[in-house]
Amino acid sequence: MQKIINVIFRIDIDTGLKAGTGHLARSLTIKNEIFLNRNKYRCFFLFKDLNQSKKLISKYQKKDLIIYNNNFKEKLKFISKNDIFIFDTPFGIDNRMKKFIENKKCIKTLLIDDVNKPNLNKAIIFNGIKYLKKKLTNKKNKIFQGTKYILLNKIFAKHKSVNLKNEILIGSGGTDKKHNLIKIINVVKKLKDLKFLVIVGEAVDKNNPVNKIKCSNIRLLKKKKNLYKYYLRVKGCILSGGIMMFESLALGKKTFVLETYKHQKKSIDFFEKKKLVIKIGVDNKLYKNKLLMGLNKIQNINTSSKNKYIDGKALLRLKKIINREFLSNV
Repeated sequence: MQKIINVIFRIDIDTGLKAGTGHLARSLTIKNEIFLNRNKYRCFFLFKDLNQSKKLISKYQKKDLIIYNNNFKEKLKFISKNDIFIFDTPFGIDNRMKKFIENKKCIKTLLIDDVNKPNLNKAIIFNGIKYLKKKLTNKKNKIFQGTKYILLNKIFAKHKSVNLKNEILIGSGGTDKKHNLIKIINVVKKLKDLKFLVIVGEAVDKNNPVNKIKCSNIRLLKKKKNLYKYYLRVKGCILSGGIMMFESLALGKKTFVLETYKHQKKSIDFFEKKKLVIKIGVDNKLYKNKLLMGLNKIQNINTSSKNKYIDGKALLRLKKIINREFLSNV
């Protein structure tokens, strides 16, 4: 009988204060694309107990949840050297986890957007977003870095030609902790020649003022698992600087970006210099005139062009790497 391989996803999630929801979203994408076969793999999610972490993660992942605290070693005592660790957390790998992996002699370790401090030898490093902040050079690890390694759902590798509608997509991540959705809506709702599709993430609080909006040219998108078809048909997107920004860029959309958190600055600045995004605010400050001027020009756009920096194929590249490095001898 074939032995089941344990896959440990070390992730973090909260309401946006430290981690947000993007790290979990990427890990679930990897799980569903590569490790969904329950006869071969059993997946665990190891995470810090941050603001509402367990409540948030339970919406997407119902079981095999482990809080990363002082007794995590006891809960992971079943781990063997052939098991797989995947790190996707804003905090990076730490000394406790590094020592645990080394003691277990686990060499099948993947670090996503991680500068690898403390250094873990023989790990595979897959840096798309982190590359925009720091390029790594380390001969002890296999490093894959650059914008073509920005991880998105594989559907964003598809570029369909569709008739664009006079619509704009608005999103502020999975939680909208800073209530940026309503701030943006209050600026754009008077533009009656455009319609606005507003993504309300599953972790957005019920008391968020966006839920009370009633306007003829505003449509709220709630509990939508697949946003791809909405991205395709719109002429532009107004987004925070997280994963949604990269999704918009992958499909060649006119992209207006609000720098919601400081860690987004490097990525936004990189694409702003390439004239692929327009920064329309920082933190709680929205550049209203800049946004309105950009939207007034957008109605002449009739097609979307491919982005040469993000082609949406990073997940397919990662799948090949994992199959070659971790699963070829299984």
